[in-house]
Amino acid sequence: MTQVLYITGSFPRLGDGIGDAAGKLYEAIPDKTKIELATTDIDSIREYIREQKYENVTLVPNWKLATINKIIKKIKKEHINKILIEYAGNGYKKDLAISFLPFRIRLHNLFTKEKVECHLRLHEFSMCRTARKIFTYPLVWFCHHMDTPSYVEYKVLSAKYGKKVNKSAIGSNIRWRTNKKDVHREPTEKIRLAFFGGIYPGKGIEKLITMWGQIERECPGIYEYQLLGGYPKGLTNVFDGYQSQIQKLIEEEGLKDKITVSGFLPESEIEKRLDKVDIAVLPYEDGLTLRRGSFLAFLARNVAVVTSDGDEEATQLFKDAEGVQMCRNSEEMITAIKKYSQNNAYIQAGMDNAKFQKNFEWEKIAVNVLNCFQV
Repeated sequence: MTQVLYITGSFPRLGDGIGDAAGKLYEAIPDKTKIELATTDIDSIREYIREQKYENVTLVPNWKLATINKIIKKIKKEHINKILIEYAGNGYKKDLAISFLPFRIRLHNLFTKEKVECHLRLHEFSMCRTARKIFTYPLVWFCHHMDTPSYVEYKVLSAKYGKKVNKSAIGSNIRWRTNKKDVHREPTEKIRLAFFGGIYPGKGIEKLITMWGQIERECPGIYEYQLLGGYPKGLTNVFDGYQSQIQKLIEEEGLKDKITVSGFLPESEIEKRLDKVDIAVLPYEDGLTLRRGSFLAFLARNVAVVTSDGDEEATQLFKDAEGVQMCRNSEEMITAIKKYSQNNAYIQAGMDNAKFQKNFEWEKIAVNVLNCFQV
């Protein structure tokens, strides 16, 4: 019998980190017979679920009020007593009715002996636009307990909402290496700089391209540049115009024929691409936090990382890390890239990142999430 209904607007192949993380969390749950997945009915997600042969799944066309009403009916009919909501995520698009599901559950509990618990996993709250943030508050107010992988958001939310807020972890969406990285290089090979993740606002893509333009002008022919990711599929109404904006910037920086964009790739192919990267460049707009799946992916594949300054948690963990350079601005990032490039210093630096695997294992994360429900 289903005990937990796991609701997530995003799931793998949609093109956002929250969806990929939701897929890894679901995959790590040992007994799926007690958990039903509810996610968005989009071609890419449907294809992934079919390939994984997941059975206990409900696909919904949207997240409007009618869908929420159906979820409430489902809870009553199937005697579901626990709800896990993954929020936000591009799969919700501009639909806001999901924000009121915990409130509806509270109302449901007033008129029945079969009480329902609602647990919220909250991502990127500080990055939400004003309208989205306003509609996130009902989720926070009416859920019974919640967790967030962001240390900064945990401090803010726990100060206001107390013990119902927990700090959670997030793992890498890419497997950790189980063997040594092949470091053989031909003398004529260029040093590969790469970004990994969905290409959409808030990722620092504009800053990245501007930096790469400066590096190419100062060190012509030394580097090659890769955007390992693509523009989110099926969400053109959310990110209209962003792709053309980025393409225009690439041309303005003189990088039209020098930057490659991989598009979305299967996990096995992504691993191969990441293994060929020499230095990862991740200029996050809100700084490095441990919720950044793209950062964790590079750690997992033993790649040296140049990134933004971290929050307190990230700074404490990586302050002495040889393979992670946290920088205050673009100039520091460019300097760090050049320093790693000297005598191929990035090779040994990247290998040092393997020691962090124990901090980001999905199996442990799944156990901690389910412990909230005592499942």
